[in-house]
Amino acid sequence: MTYPLLDLLAEEFKLKQLRRVVDQAAADLRWRTGSDTEARRRISKAREHVLELFPDGGELFDRIYRSRFERIFKERLVPVIHFE
Repeated sequence: MTYPLLDLLAEEFKLKQLRRVVDQAAADLRWRTGSDTEARRRISKAREHVLELFPDGGELFDRIYRSRFERIFKERLVPVIHFE
């Protein structure tokens, strides 16, 4: 016997975890200082975690979240302009 409501709740829980992982990785990339290697490692760790939640989600991660992370990563490289 299946329980559709339980399946739906489990899926919703996984989606919330996904959002938390991705948002935390994005915040880390934005605000933490570190090397380029460290930033890329954070992106890889986020992808690994997403694959634990959704084993078939690698392509989706690459299309949606990797581009978000890469944009943030590139923004970190832009020098800050100070106006005096």
